[in-house]
Amino acid sequence: MPIYPNLLESLYHIDGKLKNHIVLEYVSTYIKNEILIENFSNTINSLINKAKKGDIDTDLANELYSKLNKLKSMLSSNTNISAYKIDIVDIMNDFITKYTDTQTINISEDEFSKRYDKLISLLNETSEESNLTLQTKAKNKPFKVYKSKNNAIIFIGGEEKTDMSVSKEKFINIAFHDMLPQYGSYEPIIIEKIIDNTIFNELDVNDLINNFKNSSTEGERLRKLEDDKLKLTGKITELEEKLDSNKELFDSVKNLYENASSLEEDYKNAKDTVLSELRVHASTEFWEDQINFYSKRYIIYLSIAIIASLILVFSILEIDTGFALEAKAEIIKTIEVSNPNVQKDSETLSNSLFNIDLIKYAFMLLLISLTIWIIRIVMKIALSSYHLSIDAKERVTMINTYLALMKEGNTLEENDKKIMIESIFRQTNHGIIKDENSVTVTDIISSFKK
Repeated sequence: MPIYPNLLESLYHIDGKLKNHIVLEYVSTYIKNEILIENFSNTINSLINKAKKGDIDTDLANELYSKLNKLKSMLSSNTNISAYKIDIVDIMNDFITKYTDTQTINISEDEFSKRYDKLISLLNETSEESNLTLQTKAKNKPFKVYKSKNNAIIFIGGEEKTDMSVSKEKFINIAFHDMLPQYGSYEPIIIEKIIDNTIFNELDVNDLINNFKNSSTEGERLRKLEDDKLKLTGKITELEEKLDSNKELFDSVKNLYENASSLEEDYKNAKDTVLSELRVHASTEFWEDQINFYSKRYIIYLSIAIIASLILVFSILEIDTGFALEAKAEIIKTIEVSNPNVQKDSETLSNSLFNIDLIKYAFMLLLISLTIWIIRIVMKIALSSYHLSIDAKERVTMINTYLALMKEGNTLEENDKKIMIESIFRQTNHGIIKDENSVTVTDIISSFKK
């Protein structure tokens, strides 16, 4: 199976967190279960070894990666550890339950009990020099093994002053009946070495070393070297913890600086957005008022033009039908009264009627010319108002678009802002066609001649 670098990185990250004394102190403060933390650390180290060998399949790798990322987030700060302490405990228990290696027991309880009794018979008591020294799997810390007067095994690890005692019954329950270890770093080591029968080889090696120590001057030198090694190991561990602490502090300061820079940028963007809104808010109100004003003005002047056109049409009809007929009848009546022989004088009658028609058409042409001129001016004003209302609507749309872009956090370039502002505040075109040639009577007569 393949090796998953991302999974290994996450496992090493969690392992580093658990070895960092600051984080470990926070976790211990809020969780208050050192055995759980120790067992979880052992499980993580076991998973690291399996991941390095490629003994983890794809589904399990994805599952572990997801859970580890969640745990990384929870362990990222003291605040998160406090807030998610229950979830952290649940994840740790889940890892211990699901992913802790269960050793294959190839011996019976009786055989295990016999080997345990043999081990007890060979171990020294706490009043004597230890003849068995082992190392934890998680941190490779040495611990000494003794026997008690009631045939229990006692662990003394590192700088711990309290003896940790475990009876034979507890060892059997842990090995054969799924009981959780009381001291997660120690009992599994003893059980593993009893099952594979290598515990006695460890005793032989330790006895050989102790005999050599006690037999000659070289033994004194060896003991001194061992003491120096333990001191040096302690100093190295202390330096590693300080380095981890400094790295954690550096990462925290770096994250704080990045967050501060991000907040400063967000504040600047928000400030620019608010200022931009304030600058264009008055413009929006102004152009919305202009839309209402010019829309009403357009309707008014268009109505005037329509009414004037209707008046012109009705006036022409009235002049042509009513006024002209009445004038003709009056002239005929006058001529007949003054001259009874008017029917014989057809030329005089014809001339009089022609004069009436001439006056009628002259008046109609004058009325048409004047009315068309007025309608033309009114229509220019109406169309200009319509054009200005459309222009105002375009400006309001551009302003609202500009505000929407600013609110969504889109960073507009200075050139884009310049184009938008110039478009919004450009000079207004009144929309009137510059054509000062009005319709005259001569133009109307010329059109009739064509």
